[in-house]
Amino acid sequence: MKVTDLELDKPLPIDLIMSNPNFKASEGFRAAAVRIAKEKNLTVREVLYQNGGGHRQVVGTPEQVADAIETLHREGAADGFNLMIDVVPSGIEDFVEHVVPILQKRGLLRREPTGRTLRESMGLGSQ
Repeated sequence: MKVTDLELDKPLPIDLIMSNPNFKASEGFRAAAVRIAKEKNLTVREVLYQNGGGHRQVVGTPEQVADAIETLHREGAADGFNLMIDVVPSGIEDFVEHVVPILQKRGLLRREPTGRTLRESMGLGSQ
């Protein structure tokens, strides 16, 4: 199967994608994209819009961003997050000022470090 075989406005050809012997990328990303496509009956174009960067991208209000982070965390679908800020430094400031307090209120983010060093706070002990 080649990318040129895909028709943008037709459903994702899941059988072809899952049986592709030349697939050498992230199994987890493929499984996640296929699961989303099945659950929502998405076309190829819709899958690309939702997962075009290879990582889930969340854009919305602070509450919507916090909701997405909470859902991924509670479902065990993430062990960390990379922030892709639109404008530096104001984008990171907006995240810290508006999303972080919501996550802290929900008990998803510590207010204070638990150790004296970053290493200790991450449960790696001291060295």
